[in-house]
Amino acid sequence: QLDSVQLFEQNVLEKYEDYVSEISYSKAQFQTINDTFYNGLWYALGLSSILLIIAVILINNTIRLAIFSKRFLIRTMQFVGAKHSFIKKPFLLNSIIQGITSALLAIILYILLFSPLKIRSTLQMAYLNGYLGSIIGLGAVLNLLAFFAFIKLKKDPEAKGVLVATITAALSILILKALGL
Repeated sequence: QLDSVQLFEQNVLEKYEDYVSEISYSKAQFQTINDTFYNGLWYALGLSSILLIIAVILINNTIRLAIFSKRFLIRTMQFVGAKHSFIKKPFLLNSIIQGITSALLAIILYILLFSPLKIRSTLQMAYLNGYLGSIIGLGAVLNLLAFFAFIKLKKDPEAKGVLVATITAALSILILKALGL
């Protein structure tokens, strides 16, 4: 099986045989770079896994804190006869909406600050060049700043929503990468 460099070399030699007679490069240096890159991928995967576990733990804790802070309201709802799913629904919907809004605002802010094009043009170029997942990822990184700001301000439901949006962004990146976009 040919690796990508050998395949590229073969394609160039076949396609441009009139112009290119041979391609010379240091195969050992390419192998070293390739090995370093794959080691970095494993480190990134490990770090991502650890951050995902931390995010899940933090979401669980913020949900518990939000429920604890609303315990009198929840107890009143239980006395009236509300089911657990009915009580939980407003908390989850509110935090998910806040998180998705925060993620979208972070992506728009990133595009406005760092792209010379308009928002729509930037997203179209990112889609065509396969960088849409990267832009979503940068929006998720900016969400972490918002998360720590909400934690510092003791706004746990908002922090929980930002974490839900960050996990949603991570899942959307995985889906985009799996689809090859």
